[in-house]
Amino acid sequence: MNNDIKEKFRTKNGYCFLLSDRLIMGRSNAIDPSKVNSKDPIKSIIGIYLLLSIGLFYYANFEYQRHSNINAILYLCLGLYLSIGALYSLRYSAVSMIEYKNIKSIRIRRSIPGLLRNRFIVSFDSAEGKLNKRLILMPGTLGKGEAETELAEAAFERMGFKVEL
Repeated sequence: MNNDIKEKFRTKNGYCFLLSDRLIMGRSNAIDPSKVNSKDPIKSIIGIYLLLSIGLFYYANFEYQRHSNINAILYLCLGLYLSIGALYSLRYSAVSMIEYKNIKSIRIRRSIPGLLRNRFIVSFDSAEGKLNKRLILMPGTLGKGEAETELAEAAFERMGFKVEL
């Protein structure tokens, strides 16, 4: 593994480093690639959301048995919202290091000023062989997001990736 940084650009939460053989997400301006954690923390967060939704379903049933239908519907809607969001998030990953050989595609989603920020969606094969997606959120409008997005897009193309719309 080669540890020299070829390209670097700012993201919403830190920096993205493009090395010669892998992509690394980090919070600080400098990074030591040998100390990067390659575990995915998103599974535990999804588990917490599912536990919360089970609790909300329990309270919805409890309120329904007490004939408080408005509260039951409120708890049911909140539980469904959390459950659907958690299940939708299963195909995403929050891993910090992705090897180039595992990357299938990089797409860009353009922003809607004032509503959404620019983001890159990196599709890659995980260690288990499943296709996952990693979001790279760019800085917002006040953080010179358009300029940083152009720099990031040029950096991906210099590293040999075709950024799709």
